[in-house]
Amino acid sequence: MEKEVITALFALVGAFFGALLSLEVARQKLVLEQLAANFAKFLESVEIAFRKATDVLHEQPEGAKRDIEIGDIYQSAQIQARVVRLYLSMRSKKEFWKLFREYRELHVQKNLGNKRIEKMDEKLERIQEIFEEHLEPSFWHTPVSTLCARLTRSSSRRAKRRCAA
Repeated sequence: MEKEVITALFALVGAFFGALLSLEVARQKLVLEQLAANFAKFLESVEIAFRKATDVLHEQPEGAKRDIEIGDIYQSAQIQARVVRLYLSMRSKKEFWKLFREYRELHVQKNLGNKRIEKMDEKLERIQEIFEEHLEPSFWHTPVSTLCARLTRSSSRRAKRRCAA
């Protein structure tokens, strides 16, 4: 009788942790899908802004009006960049935002000639690398470590409540 109770208890605990892990993996998958979609929207908006800004660069004479118009063109890409930043780590957020600003600012520096395009490509390539780093989490590490952190936090909250009472 005692063995059956212990077996049932371990089966119940195993089912609980299995279900929790399954939910965490499903959540992680959903987050990765949203992340990939937002990265794609950002890259698409940057490409559209690049083409429009290049047209303005060739059509309008140099001046503040042209620079303002180019800034306005990049506005939708900037909005998308703010959404993308929500998904990045703190270190990556700062680097990403810096790279995006430098990319946008390089567009109006016509005096750099072809080097301007090369530098813009370098910035965009690094942004792409940041995205790829965030799309490749370890399959087991992320869900299990998140689950353990949640369990640890909830048990420490309970312990703090008990101590406060």
